[in-house]
Amino acid sequence: MTQENKGTKNKAFEFYEKHGFRDGDEFIDWLEAERDMGTKIRLKSRKQTQNIIFTMLGILYVVVSILCILQFKS
Repeated sequence: MTQENKGTKNKAFEFYEKHGFRDGDEFIDWLEAERDMGTKIRLKSRKQTQNIIFTMLGILYVVVSILCILQFKS
């Protein structure tokens, strides 16, 4: 095992003991829950970004429409 892998393994065991997990399954369940939470946050962020883009496109469409109407009206 390389020195880097040993360091990573030691950090994982320290983290494991720090949070008081009694068995490996409990730790795995916690990691899965954290991963799922990250996925939900990314999906929410993506949805917000899409809403902002659609709003900007809608405003741009209205502005261009008004300019076209004013241009051809005169």
